Amino acid sequence: MDTFEKIKELIVKQIKRKSIDPNDIKLDTSLDNLGFDSLDVAELVIEIETEFAIKKQLEQEELIKVKCVKDIVDIVDERLKNQ
Repeated sequence: MDTFEKIKELIVKQIKRKSIDPNDIKLDTSLDNLGFDSLDVAELVIEIETEFAIKKQLEQEELIKVKCVKDIVDIVDERLKNQ
């Protein structure tokens, strides 16, 4: 399973309480369109760091720039490449 698919699974877990079709989650899907607020993003980041065993935590500056699913995938791939 690639990075996007794993992240999509984590997003789906988080949006179960929202009325969003998981099939609508694409790389270019905006987190705003998924109904994510800052707390949702923080919870997602914790899940991602755990799932991918990321040693260096994602920093606030990186998270501020995250607007869509692809932004998250890119950060995770970069972290994994440099571990």
